[in-house]
Amino acid sequence: MRLTEEANVREGEYEVALRPHGLAGLRGAVFVIINPPRFQLQVSIRPRDEVVSVRLGAVPGPVTDVDAMLPDDLNLRSVKRILVRFKDFMPVSILADERELLR
Repeated sequence: MRLTEEANVREGEYEVALRPHGLAGLRGAVFVIINPPRFQLQVSIRPRDEVVSVRLGAVPGPVTDVDAMLPDDLNLRSVKRILVRFKDFMPVSILADERELLR
């Protein structure tokens, strides 16, 4: 996880690096960072449902839940990373490699 400013946990990016062929055949995976009392971030990848879900927010406090669809023409065998960029605890971009998933 990289923050724009170390003191500002509301803005930055979170990268999930995947093994080669990491998404192919995967039922699902969840990646979580919780740093009370500052923030929580969860990225759920469900290739069979064609969804990447992001949950982000303060601890304690309200969270934002966002789902992004994996495109039908995305080659799951080639995806090496999922990158979530966020500002004010709101995902502004979800990338599979360089391909934008958030619309």
